[in-house]
Amino acid sequence: MPRKQPAASPALEPIVDIPECPPEGLVLAVLGGVAALLPRSLRDLGPEAASVAGMLQLLADQRDDVADRIDGAVAAARQRGLSWSAIGWCLGVTGEGARKAFSDSA
Repeated sequence: MPRKQPAASPALEPIVDIPECPPEGLVLAVLGGVAALLPRSLRDLGPEAASVAGMLQLLADQRDDVADRIDGAVAAARQRGLSWSAIGWCLGVTGEGARKAFSDSA
């Protein structure tokens, strides 16, 4: 029962054969032994900017985990009879906003 998600960018396929010359605009990066394609703009970041970019990636991952937990909590709240108005108040949105965002998960 996932919450409605914005359109995602296409997933990158794993790299099996690492090319000697990556396609224009892309570079290869290895993190934890996994090769990935990155925009060239990330390759050129200085240490402080790279740290901020890494923090953004970590926060985005945590956001996804929190969103999944909220989905479950909203479904549980609806099963226990909480109104959309009450759920919206708990989430800092209107009841109508909560209903539109989560009606598929309840």
